[in-house]
Amino acid sequence: YSTPLDEATISWIVGGKVINKAFGLTDFSTIAGKVGSKSTIIARVVTANGSAIDKTIIIQPADVDLLWQASSYVPPFYQGKALYPHQGVIIFTAVPSVSASKSIVSSANSYVYTWKKDGDTLGDYSGFGKNTFALQGTIISRPFTIEVSISSTDGVSLGAASVTINPRSPQIAFYENNPLLGVLYNKNISSFTMQGKELSVTAVPFFFNTQPAGNLQFAWTMNNSPIASQSDPSALTVRNTTDAKGSATVGVQISNVIKTLQFAGRSMSVTFGDNQTSI
Repeated sequence: YSTPLDEATISWIVGGKVINKAFGLTDFSTIAGKVGSKSTIIARVVTANGSAIDKTIIIQPADVDLLWQASSYVPPFYQGKALYPHQGVIIFTAVPSVSASKSIVSSANSYVYTWKKDGDTLGDYSGFGKNTFALQGTIISRPFTIEVSISSTDGVSLGAASVTINPRSPQIAFYENNPLLGVLYNKNISSFTMQGKELSVTAVPFFFNTQPAGNLQFAWTMNNSPIASQSDPSALTVRNTTDAKGSATVGVQISNVIKTLQFAGRSMSVTFGDNQTSI
């Protein structure tokens, strides 16, 4: 403007009514209507020389659900959410609801989406119909915030949402591999007492990226000494062929050979018989 705004009279008009009016009133807030309703807001600027300029925006409130899904591994029957690991892949999807009944009036790909990461617009992922995108983590891993704003093709603002993502370190769980029942995923074991001469245990990686196949490396130890790999690198079978009594510490390190920040370690105590003397 040729006249500074602080010297102009600014009127804010909502639904045809002047709600506020003052010199230099550049900021204004109002309560949006119900989901699906439209509100017309006019900022009328009258400059010192008497010229009037109107700027009109239309707001149509909408519920926006911002969903995310990490492409990380969790075992069968796991009831929690697969978490986003360091250097992982995460998929974001925006689901708008723009009617009073909270049903999607038209297809989600009928709107314009603007995606931002930590305040910076992601131009390659923003645009008409782009309600979802996948993000690949980098070697510099830290929390980040994803924002999405949605508008109609005629410029009506529909809503926005944001979510903050905290990368997590992968984890390992031990499960007994029963010769008759298979892997018993219902019980995560931290110690085990052998009732017979043999124990088979499976180390299950949580929140690792497991693609491409074969990218996870397993290194087993007993009492901190390496154990030769078996046919299934995620499993270990311990046999007490000499009827020894005592205990031992079984451990495993899992690492992603492609993504260096994805690694984890865990150990557990295995008791042979009733004697608690370490072997």
